[in-house]
Amino acid sequence: MNELPAGYRAVVQQVEVLQEQERRFRRMAGLLWDTGEPLNRLVRDAIRGFGFEADLTEAGATYDVSARLTGGRLLIEVTGIEGHLTRASKKIAQVLNLWQTEAKPGDRVAIALNAYREQPLAARQPLAPLTPDALALLTGLGAIVFTTGDLFKLWRLSLTDMDRARQRSNGLLSATAGSVQLT
Repeated sequence: MNELPAGYRAVVQQVEVLQEQERRFRRMAGLLWDTGEPLNRLVRDAIRGFGFEADLTEAGATYDVSARLTGGRLLIEVTGIEGHLTRASKKIAQVLNLWQTEAKPGDRVAIALNAYREQPLAARQPLAPLTPDALALLTGLGAIVFTTGDLFKLWRLSLTDMDRARQRSNGLLSATAGSVQLT
């Protein structure tokens, strides 16, 4: 190693930094296809990345992530599914239960939905992430629904414009009930 040029050590350090950055970028792309506990952690981590507090709930809770935004708490049920959310989904009953048991005045209940998760993001754009009757039920319950694809785009925006990403994520607390686009 002593025979290598003086800049060798700096190059090795740069490579290590770039590899770590690549790993973080690739991990966050899981917002586009993951489900279950890995998706819950990614939603939490994206919100933390915007500079807000966010935690996973305990096993068996009626929602997955609790986030403390500037104006209040966002209680998020996270789900990854192959198609779209329908009125028969147990997620709608969980939203009602969440309002009945956990939510306090000023809280916002949300579903972070990774619909059509096996399709490329561009192919999902024309597809509705939930049926009209499911949307009507969730709107009636005062809940908001956003896609984890939109959350990924917001995370990507945060890499270049953190203030705008924070503003958009904080806007979830005051968004009109129903489907919300983050970008």
